[in-house]
Amino acid sequence: MAQETEFLAEEPGEVRTDVDEEEGFLTKKLSSPVDLYILAEVEGHVVGIAWLDGSTMSRFEHGVRLVLGVRGDYWRQGLGRALVQTLLDWADSRGIVRTALEVVETNAGAIRLYESLGFEHEGRLRCRTKLGGTYLDNYLMARVRLPRKAA
Repeated sequence: MAQETEFLAEEPGEVRTDVDEEEGFLTKKLSSPVDLYILAEVEGHVVGIAWLDGSTMSRFEHGVRLVLGVRGDYWRQGLGRALVQTLLDWADSRGIVRTALEVVETNAGAIRLYESLGFEHEGRLRCRTKLGGTYLDNYLMARVRLPRKAA
């Protein structure tokens, strides 16, 4: 997917392609109680990935970081929404309060998706992404679901 879009953090040569390295990464994710890693497959090909990174540190265990990637030929077909909603449902079922993400300023489709799912803009990281010779800002967005107080 990295070769298809400038919206991912990694350049094509920076993505894990070694099977053993990827196996180690996935094993860690799958055994973690605070992380969730999911993918979408069509006819044996991965067309979307999404994950939540959490923390076991008590001061941060209430929050996760969301990452999403969808192949370009599957944009605007509901796949990204389905992946993110699955992650949010998982987070909600575990009492996660804060789900945060970064999105590059030019990714209007993703920004609209996140806004429609309750994410709010919290800030801007100036010159966070470098694409060719151009520096782009990233938006910080988060969805916060405070626990309901018992009556």
